[in-house]
Amino acid sequence: MVKSPFTSDFVLGILGGGQLGRMLLDEARRFNLKTRVLDSSPDAPCAHVCDEYVLGNLLHEEDVIRFGRSCDVLTLEIEHVHAGALRKLRDSGVVVHPNPEALLTIQDKSLQKKWLMAHEWPTAPVHFYEGLKPLSDAIHAGRQTLPSFWKSNRLGYDGKGVRALRSVDDLLSLPDVPCIVEEPIDLACEVAVLVARNMRGQVTAFPPCEMVFHPKANLVEEVLMPARLSSEVLREAIELSKQITKDLDVCGLLAIEFFYTRDGRWLVNEMAPRPHNSGHVTIESCNYSQYAQHLRGILNLPLHTPESLHTGIMVNLVGAEGHSGPARFEGADQLLGVPGVYVHAYGKAETRPMRKMGHFTVVGSDPDDLIRRARELKSLIRVVSSGVQSDTSS
Repeated sequence: MVKSPFTSDFVLGILGGGQLGRMLLDEARRFNLKTRVLDSSPDAPCAHVCDEYVLGNLLHEEDVIRFGRSCDVLTLEIEHVHAGALRKLRDSGVVVHPNPEALLTIQDKSLQKKWLMAHEWPTAPVHFYEGLKPLSDAIHAGRQTLPSFWKSNRLGYDGKGVRALRSVDDLLSLPDVPCIVEEPIDLACEVAVLVARNMRGQVTAFPPCEMVFHPKANLVEEVLMPARLSSEVLREAIELSKQITKDLDVCGLLAIEFFYTRDGRWLVNEMAPRPHNSGHVTIESCNYSQYAQHLRGILNLPLHTPESLHTGIMVNLVGAEGHSGPARFEGADQLLGVPGVYVHAYGKAETRPMRKMGHFTVVGSDPDDLIRRARELKSLIRVVSSGVQSDTSS
């Protein structure tokens, strides 16, 4: 049973101090929850906006256990944490969401794909390798075709751990780690569905959103909600997502990224058991944000059915190339003067090329017009360094 959050001694713990945690803290204030955050960085976005900020290694078992013992409910904003520690905390009486078994499955892309395949959920054709040599051998023997997409099994995020393979020479720049390699598909678009679930068995889903990726960095650049597909097609994705969430027994949010093919098939790409970059747009576009639903799910409170109030587009603001150092949002005042535009800065002290530093959302009614406006507005703002421009990498 979850202890009532409406008590003066209730403590919500969050593993990870990034921007997702910061926005979850904003929602936790509505319930006047006491909050604790664990992160290894002394100046992460959550550092100055929670009740207690603890320095520690999310992948170190003792750090996580020591932190979690003082929490009534423990959740996360990044899945790269010590799942074994979460299992021990759960067994000692701490309420932990997502459940450690689901986290173990999702943390490793190989295990995640095998779980999907074992449950007969559709995915892109995939091959599993323990390192670069077996992958190279498979390419030379003709068992692995190119082009294809390489993904490290663990610790990938924000475009890291994902690379396009066009020739065997591309292996030279890859780490020698266990990986999966996916075959290309005839892609129409990429869509994310965010599902919320509580321990009472309630399950709700946000309108599916359409994602546009940066061609080089493999970062999401834009998220449009709702996606530009028919309501019937989008309902299929919602029903698939709800069932996957039940099968994984996840409470709180589960974000599921799909490929939608040109011949009308949904293929599961990957999952994240937490608030998600694709869900930022819900803050201004929906009656309830992803953070409100995640909080309700992990606290076992009633869930509301999310509805679109506006068509919205979210644009990521990343560090400009050639800039590393103290961050400055150049042109933010111009954006703030535009009706229907909302700017979010994540509180990261240092910028570097392609690092997520914030986002802005534009709301309206016509999706194509919103896309055009958002791309025009993006040219008005840059995240640059106010110090020495020392880094020119991308």
